[in-house]
Amino acid sequence: QDESASPSEKSVLQVSDRITVESCFDESTSSIDMSVHFHDVEPTSEGTLPWMALGYRPTELCAMTPPDGGSTPIVLVTHEDDAMPAAHRTELPPQAKAYSSDAFATMLASRTPLGDVEEYMDVSLEAPMFSNIGVDTMARASSSSLTAGAEDTVSLHFKQVVEGELDVMNLMYAIGMTSQLGSHVTRGCFQLEAITPCSGGISPVDTDTIDIDIGGLRGKDGQTPGLKSSANAMSSARAMVLALTTVVAAMIGL
Repeated sequence: QDESASPSEKSVLQVSDRITVESCFDESTSSIDMSVHFHDVEPTSEGTLPWMALGYRPTELCAMTPPDGGSTPIVLVTHEDDAMPAAHRTELPPQAKAYSSDAFATMLASRTPLGDVEEYMDVSLEAPMFSNIGVDTMARASSSSLTAGAEDTVSLHFKQVVEGELDVMNLMYAIGMTSQLGSHVTRGCFQLEAITPCSGGISPVDTDTIDIDIGGLRGKDGQTPGLKSSANAMSSARAMVLALTTVVAAMIGL
């Protein structure tokens, strides 16, 4: 049974006009309850969705892979012919920045379904342009005002177990041009800080947004998309405060 937090219990971070993240910390399972919404996603001419990714950066540095070497763990949503879109855990190797076909093949070959990865639970993927995958329709009904009626939004939901005290999560995202790994139409980095407890029904009260022109990125319409940084101040009757800060920057590659 899906026991994910209700939307009202999650804080909301608008990372850009293409991605919004809802999150809270579930103390009972020591996990982050997260919903990642990829907006303005349309099937390609082949009838498949473009790839989408959420990456875990080890530091505040906005880079696809660590500068001192090594790969970056990512959650990769892919859509193959005659199959439904699916979320997997895999690794992003440095060679992918050079568009290496061998690197892309390795990424795909080493995928593990996200629900089969030990630290993940309650995994579901909503792709209304096709059908919802692994979604408890009663639990996810009207799952978020962010996605209500949005036929072009793909939503990934999961809980991820974390060890020890979590001060900050350094994350990155990208949306591809096609279903094949390669060029992207948008990308960026962001942070989650002081994540709200899942209990208490906390909701955002104020939002400060800064538009940052990062240059060099071209959307499907040929325009350079403006990425946003948001800080959401949160309050409740119990005087719990959440500060969410996002840092958006361009990555190189994927």
